[in-house]
Amino acid sequence: MISIIIPAYNSAATIVETLESVAAQTFIDYEVLIVDDCSKDETVAVVKKWIASVSPAQTSRFTLHALPVNGGPAMARNRGIQEAKGEWVAFLDADDIWFPEKLEYQMRLAVEQPEVVLWSGECLCFVDGESPEHRIAVKSKTEVLRTVTLEELAWHNPIRTSTVMIRKKVLEDTGGFDTQFRGPEDYDLWLRVAALAERKGAGLVVTDRLLTHYRQTVGSLSMDERKFLPQVLKVMAKAYSSGGVLAQYQHLRNGAMSEQYWGGSWMAFSRGDRIAAIQLWLKAWRLNCRASLPAKRPWYKMLIRYCCLPQPNLGGGAK
Repeated sequence: MISIIIPAYNSAATIVETLESVAAQTFIDYEVLIVDDCSKDETVAVVKKWIASVSPAQTSRFTLHALPVNGGPAMARNRGIQEAKGEWVAFLDADDIWFPEKLEYQMRLAVEQPEVVLWSGECLCFVDGESPEHRIAVKSKTEVLRTVTLEELAWHNPIRTSTVMIRKKVLEDTGGFDTQFRGPEDYDLWLRVAALAERKGAGLVVTDRLLTHYRQTVGSLSMDERKFLPQVLKVMAKAYSSGGVLAQYQHLRNGAMSEQYWGGSWMAFSRGDRIAAIQLWLKAWRLNCRASLPAKRPWYKMLIRYCCLPQPNLGGGAK
Protein backbone atom coordinates (compact mmCIF):
# COMPACT_ATOMS: atom_id res chain seq x y z
CA MET A 1 0.00 0.00 0.00
CA ILE A 2 1.04 3.61 -0.64
CA SER A 3 0.40 6.29 1.98
CA ILE A 4 -0.18 9.65 0.29
CA ILE A 5 0.59 12.65 2.47
CA ILE A 6 -0.88 16.06 1.61
CA PRO A 7 0.13 18.97 3.86
CA ALA A 8 -2.42 21.76 3.61
CA TYR A 9 -2.30 25.41 4.66
CA ASN A 10 -4.89 27.89 3.37
CA SER A 11 -5.51 25.56 0.44
CA ALA A 12 -9.29 25.87 0.09
CA ALA A 13 -9.03 27.19 -3.47
CA THR A 14 -6.86 24.38 -4.81
CA ILE A 15 -7.14 21.24 -2.70
CA VAL A 16 -10.27 19.81 -4.33
CA GLU A 17 -8.49 19.53 -7.67
CA THR A 18 -5.54 17.95 -5.87
CA LEU A 19 -7.76 15.37 -4.15
CA GLU A 20 -9.61 14.59 -7.36
CA SER A 21 -6.29 13.82 -9.06
CA VAL A 22 -5.64 11.25 -6.34
CA ALA A 23 -9.11 9.73 -6.64
CA ALA A 24 -8.50 9.41 -10.40
CA GLN A 25 -5.37 7.28 -9.97
CA THR A 26 -5.28 4.01 -11.91
CA PHE A 27 -3.51 2.40 -8.93
CA ILE A 28 -6.00 2.06 -6.07
CA ASP A 29 -4.15 0.45 -3.16
CA TYR A 30 -3.55 3.64 -1.23
CA GLU A 31 -4.56 5.75 1.76
CA VAL A 32 -4.57 9.54 1.86
CA LEU A 33 -3.59 11.57 4.89
CA ILE A 34 -4.45 15.26 4.61
CA VAL A 35 -2.69 17.21 7.36
CA ASP A 36 -4.06 20.68 7.99
CA ASP A 37 -1.45 23.10 9.30
CA CYS A 38 -3.82 25.44 11.18
CA SER A 39 -5.33 26.95 8.06
CA LYS A 40 -7.06 30.32 8.45
CA ASP A 41 -9.35 29.82 5.48
CA GLU A 42 -11.99 27.16 4.76
CA THR A 43 -9.54 24.35 3.97
CA VAL A 44 -10.86 21.97 6.65
CA ALA A 45 -14.50 22.52 5.70
CA VAL A 46 -13.72 22.09 2.00
CA VAL A 47 -11.86 18.83 2.62
CA LYS A 48 -14.61 17.43 4.85
CA LYS A 49 -17.26 18.30 2.27
CA TRP A 50 -15.25 16.70 -0.53
CA ILE A 51 -14.64 13.48 1.44
CA ALA A 52 -18.35 13.27 2.22
CA SER A 53 -19.17 13.65 -1.48
CA VAL A 54 -17.10 10.75 -2.84
CA SER A 55 -18.28 7.17 -3.07
CA PRO A 56 -18.33 5.06 0.12
CA ALA A 57 -15.62 2.85 -1.36
CA GLN A 58 -13.29 5.85 -1.58
CA THR A 59 -14.32 7.74 1.56
CA SER A 60 -12.49 5.38 3.90
CA ARG A 61 -9.21 6.00 2.09
CA PHE A 62 -9.16 9.71 2.96
CA THR A 63 -8.51 10.95 6.49
CA LEU A 64 -8.07 14.50 7.76
CA HIS A 65 -5.58 15.31 10.51
CA ALA A 66 -4.85 18.64 12.17
CA LEU A 67 -1.71 20.08 13.75
CA PRO A 68 -2.20 21.85 17.11
CA VAL A 69 0.02 24.75 15.98
CA ASN A 70 1.22 26.02 12.63
CA GLY A 71 4.48 24.17 12.05
CA GLY A 72 5.10 24.38 8.32
CA PRO A 73 5.20 21.67 5.65
CA ALA A 74 7.95 19.71 7.40
CA MET A 75 5.93 19.25 10.58
CA ALA A 76 2.77 18.46 8.62
CA ARG A 77 4.50 15.80 6.52
CA ASN A 78 6.14 14.30 9.63
CA ARG A 79 2.70 13.95 11.21
CA GLY A 80 1.53 12.14 8.09
CA ILE A 81 4.54 9.83 8.18
CA GLN A 82 3.77 8.93 11.80
CA GLU A 83 0.21 7.98 10.85
CA ALA A 84 1.08 6.24 7.58
CA LYS A 85 0.41 2.50 7.26
CA GLY A 86 1.88 1.92 3.81
CA GLU A 87 5.24 0.45 2.87
CA TRP A 88 5.65 3.38 0.49
CA VAL A 89 4.95 7.09 1.06
CA ALA A 90 4.09 9.56 -1.69
CA PHE A 91 4.07 13.32 -1.17
CA LEU A 92 1.65 15.71 -2.88
CA ASP A 93 1.33 19.42 -2.17
CA ALA A 94 -2.19 20.75 -1.79
CA ASP A 95 -1.98 22.86 -4.94
CA ASP A 96 -0.38 20.30 -7.27
CA ILE A 97 -2.11 17.71 -9.45
CA TRP A 98 -1.03 14.19 -10.35
CA PHE A 99 -1.31 12.58 -13.75
CA PRO A 100 -3.73 9.60 -13.46
CA GLU A 101 -1.07 6.91 -13.99
CA LYS A 102 1.49 8.41 -11.58
CA LEU A 103 1.25 5.80 -8.80
CA GLU A 104 0.77 2.83 -11.12
CA TYR A 105 3.87 3.79 -13.09
CA GLN A 106 6.05 4.21 -10.00
CA MET A 107 4.85 0.99 -8.38
CA ARG A 108 5.68 -0.92 -11.56
CA LEU A 109 9.21 0.46 -11.42
CA ALA A 110 9.45 -0.29 -7.70
CA VAL A 111 8.61 -3.95 -8.30
CA GLU A 112 11.13 -4.18 -11.15
CA GLN A 113 13.93 -2.49 -9.18
CA PRO A 114 13.48 -3.25 -5.45
CA GLU A 115 16.90 -1.82 -4.58
CA VAL A 116 15.64 1.71 -5.31
CA VAL A 117 14.31 3.47 -2.20
CA LEU A 118 13.12 6.73 -3.79
CA TRP A 119 11.42 7.40 -7.12
CA SER A 120 10.91 10.85 -8.61
CA GLY A 121 9.93 12.35 -11.94
CA GLU A 122 9.23 15.54 -13.85
CA CYS A 123 6.61 18.26 -13.42
CA LEU A 124 4.57 20.20 -15.95
CA CYS A 125 4.30 23.79 -14.69
CA PHE A 126 1.17 25.85 -15.16
CA VAL A 127 0.13 29.31 -14.03
CA ASP A 128 -2.42 29.53 -11.21
CA GLY A 129 -5.85 30.09 -12.74
CA GLU A 130 -5.01 28.47 -16.07
CA SER A 131 -7.80 26.22 -17.32
CA PRO A 132 -7.15 22.45 -17.48
CA GLU A 133 -7.42 22.35 -21.28
CA HIS A 134 -4.37 24.60 -21.51
CA ARG A 135 -2.20 22.19 -19.52
CA ILE A 136 -0.62 20.25 -22.34
CA ALA A 137 1.70 17.39 -21.47
CA VAL A 138 4.46 16.73 -23.98
CA LYS A 139 5.54 13.17 -23.27
CA SER A 140 9.10 12.02 -23.84
CA LYS A 141 9.73 9.76 -26.81
CA THR A 142 12.09 7.70 -24.69
CA GLU A 143 11.83 6.94 -21.00
CA VAL A 144 15.09 7.80 -19.27
CA LEU A 145 15.85 6.61 -15.75
CA ARG A 146 18.92 7.90 -13.98
CA THR A 147 20.36 7.47 -10.52
CA VAL A 148 20.76 10.57 -8.37
CA THR A 149 23.92 10.41 -6.28
CA LEU A 150 24.86 12.24 -3.12
CA GLU A 151 27.54 14.04 -5.12
CA GLU A 152 24.92 15.42 -7.53
CA LEU A 153 22.74 16.48 -4.61
CA ALA A 154 25.79 18.26 -3.18
CA TRP A 155 25.47 20.54 -6.20
CA HIS A 156 21.72 21.00 -6.58
CA ASN A 157 18.34 19.38 -5.92
CA PRO A 158 16.77 17.60 -8.95
CA ILE A 159 14.07 15.85 -6.88
CA ARG A 160 10.57 17.34 -7.03
CA THR A 161 8.63 16.63 -3.87
CA SER A 162 5.18 16.19 -5.41
CA THR A 163 6.59 13.45 -7.66
CA VAL A 164 8.33 11.50 -4.89
CA MET A 165 7.49 7.97 -3.78
CA ILE A 166 9.80 6.73 -1.03
CA ARG A 167 9.99 3.74 1.30
CA LYS A 168 8.56 4.58 4.71
CA LYS A 169 11.38 2.68 6.43
CA VAL A 170 13.90 5.07 4.89
CA LEU A 171 11.95 8.07 6.18
CA GLU A 172 11.96 6.55 9.66
CA ASP A 173 15.68 5.72 9.50
CA THR A 174 16.59 9.28 8.46
CA GLY A 175 14.31 10.96 11.00
CA GLY A 176 11.94 12.56 8.50
CA PHE A 177 11.85 16.28 7.69
CA ASP A 178 13.85 18.78 9.74
CA THR A 179 11.26 21.25 11.06
CA GLN A 180 13.75 24.11 11.38
CA PHE A 181 13.49 24.61 7.61
CA ARG A 182 10.58 26.09 5.67
CA GLY A 183 10.86 25.79 1.92
CA PRO A 184 13.91 23.62 1.25
CA GLU A 185 13.13 21.06 3.97
CA ASP A 186 12.82 18.52 1.16
CA TYR A 187 16.38 19.21 -0.05
CA ASP A 188 17.73 18.57 3.43
CA LEU A 189 15.87 15.25 3.61
CA TRP A 190 16.92 14.03 0.15
CA LEU A 191 20.55 14.69 1.11
CA ARG A 192 20.20 12.49 4.17
CA VAL A 193 18.29 9.84 2.23
CA ALA A 194 21.02 9.75 -0.43
CA ALA A 195 23.74 9.40 2.21
CA LEU A 196 21.86 6.51 3.84
CA ALA A 197 21.21 4.87 0.47
CA GLU A 198 24.89 4.99 -0.48
CA ARG A 199 25.88 3.34 2.78
CA LYS A 200 23.36 0.54 2.16
CA GLY A 201 23.98 0.12 -1.55
CA ALA A 202 20.50 1.41 -2.44
CA GLY A 203 19.52 4.07 -4.94
CA LEU A 204 17.47 7.16 -5.73
CA VAL A 205 16.12 7.32 -9.28
CA VAL A 206 14.64 10.17 -11.32
CA THR A 207 12.70 9.51 -14.50
CA ASP A 208 12.05 12.05 -17.25
CA ARG A 209 8.38 11.08 -17.34
CA LEU A 210 5.88 13.81 -16.45
CA LEU A 211 4.06 12.83 -13.26
CA THR A 212 2.72 16.03 -11.74
CA HIS A 213 1.17 19.35 -12.71
CA TYR A 214 3.06 21.96 -10.69
CA ARG A 215 1.08 25.09 -9.95
CA GLN A 216 2.85 28.46 -10.19
CA THR A 217 1.32 30.74 -7.58
CA VAL A 218 1.63 34.46 -6.93
CA GLY A 219 3.69 35.29 -3.82
CA SER A 220 4.80 31.73 -3.17
CA LEU A 221 7.78 30.90 -0.95
CA SER A 222 9.95 29.01 -3.42
CA MET A 223 10.04 31.90 -5.90
CA ASP A 224 10.79 34.63 -3.37
CA GLU A 225 14.54 34.62 -2.84
CA ARG A 226 14.17 36.91 0.20
CA LYS A 227 12.53 34.03 2.07
CA PHE A 228 13.77 30.93 0.25
CA LEU A 229 17.47 31.70 -0.27
CA PRO A 230 18.36 32.15 3.44
CA GLN A 231 16.64 28.84 4.17
CA VAL A 232 18.44 26.87 1.46
CA LEU A 233 21.77 28.38 2.53
CA LYS A 234 21.03 27.09 6.05
CA VAL A 235 20.40 23.63 4.59
CA MET A 236 23.76 23.76 2.84
CA ALA A 237 25.54 25.02 5.95
CA LYS A 238 24.15 22.05 7.88
CA ALA A 239 25.10 19.55 5.18
CA TYR A 240 28.64 20.88 4.63
CA SER A 241 29.41 21.27 8.34
CA SER A 242 31.72 18.92 10.20
CA GLY A 243 29.74 15.72 10.58
CA GLY A 244 27.22 16.79 7.93
CA VAL A 245 26.32 14.49 5.06
CA LEU A 246 28.33 16.61 2.58
CA ALA A 247 31.40 17.13 4.77
CA GLN A 248 33.50 15.11 2.30
CA TYR A 249 32.40 17.28 -0.64
CA GLN A 250 33.90 20.59 0.45
CA HIS A 251 35.47 20.98 -3.00
CA LEU A 252 31.94 21.41 -4.42
CA ARG A 253 30.75 23.96 -1.88
CA ASN A 254 31.54 27.17 -3.79
CA GLY A 255 29.94 25.78 -6.93
CA ALA A 256 26.87 24.72 -5.01
CA MET A 257 26.56 28.13 -3.37
CA SER A 258 26.92 29.75 -6.78
CA GLU A 259 24.07 27.59 -8.07
CA GLN A 260 21.78 28.83 -5.31
CA TYR A 261 22.63 32.51 -5.81
CA TRP A 262 22.17 32.06 -9.57
CA GLY A 263 18.67 30.70 -8.95
CA GLY A 264 18.00 33.47 -6.44
CA SER A 265 18.93 36.12 -8.99
CA TRP A 266 16.30 34.78 -11.38
CA MET A 267 13.70 34.77 -8.59
CA ALA A 268 14.46 38.43 -7.84
CA PHE A 269 14.21 39.38 -11.52
CA SER A 270 10.95 37.45 -11.89
CA ARG A 271 9.32 39.49 -9.12
CA GLY A 272 10.58 42.74 -10.65
CA ASP A 273 13.58 43.60 -8.45
CA ARG A 274 16.40 44.23 -10.93
CA ILE A 275 18.83 45.57 -8.30
CA ALA A 276 18.53 42.43 -6.16
CA ALA A 277 18.84 40.26 -9.28
CA ILE A 278 22.11 41.93 -10.27
CA GLN A 279 23.50 41.76 -6.72
CA LEU A 280 22.73 38.04 -6.49
CA TRP A 281 24.13 37.48 -9.99
CA LEU A 282 27.38 39.07 -8.82
CA LYS A 283 27.57 36.78 -5.76
CA ALA A 284 26.93 33.75 -7.98
CA TRP A 285 29.64 34.86 -10.44
CA ARG A 286 32.24 35.42 -7.71
CA LEU A 287 31.56 32.04 -6.11
CA ASN A 288 31.73 30.38 -9.51
CA CYS A 289 35.16 31.95 -10.10
CA ARG A 290 36.36 30.26 -6.91
CA ALA A 291 34.69 26.91 -7.63
CA SER A 292 36.78 23.83 -8.32
CA LEU A 293 34.33 22.96 -11.11
CA PRO A 294 33.08 26.27 -12.54
CA ALA A 295 29.67 26.09 -14.18
CA LYS A 296 29.28 27.13 -17.80
CA ARG A 297 26.32 29.49 -17.71
CA PRO A 298 25.21 32.38 -19.95
CA TRP A 299 26.65 34.81 -17.42
CA TYR A 300 26.81 38.02 -19.42
CA LYS A 301 23.72 37.31 -21.48
CA MET A 302 21.76 36.97 -18.23
CA LEU A 303 23.28 40.16 -16.81
CA ILE A 304 22.21 42.07 -19.93
CA ARG A 305 18.73 40.62 -19.52
CA TYR A 306 18.55 41.73 -15.90
CA CYS A 307 19.65 45.24 -16.86
CA CYS A 308 17.66 45.83 -20.03
CA LEU A 309 14.84 43.40 -20.76
CA PRO A 310 11.28 43.07 -19.36
CA GLN A 311 10.72 40.61 -16.54
CA PRO A 312 9.16 37.24 -17.46
CA ASN A 313 5.44 36.66 -17.22
CA LEU A 314 5.34 33.92 -14.60
CA GLY A 315 2.07 34.75 -12.93
CA GLY A 316 4.01 36.26 -10.04
CA GLY A 317 6.35 33.32 -9.56
CA ALA A 318 6.35 29.65 -8.81
CA LYS A 319 5.39 27.93 -5.64
